[in-house]
Amino acid sequence: MDLKNYTLIRTIGQGAFGIVKLAKNKTTNNLVAIKLLKKYDLIKNKQVDHVHDEITLLSNMKDPLVVNFEGFTQDDRFIYLGMEFVQGGEFFIYLRSVGKLKP
Repeated sequence: MDLKNYTLIRTIGQGAFGIVKLAKNKTTNNLVAIKLLKKYDLIKNKQVDHVHDEITLLSNMKDPLVVNFEGFTQDDRFIYLGMEFVQGGEFFIYLRSVGKLKP
């Protein structure tokens, strides 16, 4: 993933280890969510393996119920994860509000 191919639009979320920004792919005009994870915080909180697992899983998942993974890159301060933008917020927050899903 090359950050030069994206235009950052605005922040759409914030978590313990970074922020999520809405971006537009300059080639396809598709909207994507780019998660910026602070390397320092990941190392300090021993989350490096979790991020590695997230990248591995998303890279290998091809399912209509899972967001598409655009790729990742990094610089000295951040790891950047690019994912398909799905409007409506985090699924985890939705599940917490409804309890559990009915079959």
